[in-house]
Amino acid sequence: LASGAYQRLPAPASAWAYQRGTGTIVAINLSNARLTFPSLVATVRFSTAGGLVDGGTQRALQLEPWEGVICSSAST
Repeated sequence: LASGAYQRLPAPASAWAYQRGTGTIVAINLSNARLTFPSLVATVRFSTAGGLVDGGTQRALQLEPWEGVICSSAST
């Protein structure tokens, strides 16, 4: 997460998303509501909520309140 080009990605209000390098995406929900990131299709590799790692399923990101995820992008 510390190397590679940084690119901010589209995210709903009260959220933050960015891509680092060519294939790592970080998304954080900074609100009390569940949020969907419709333009981000990725595979969740780590979640602060635990138990949500989907092991290979590409999906539009949906994050629970105050959840953060590290993902691999659809291009990797």
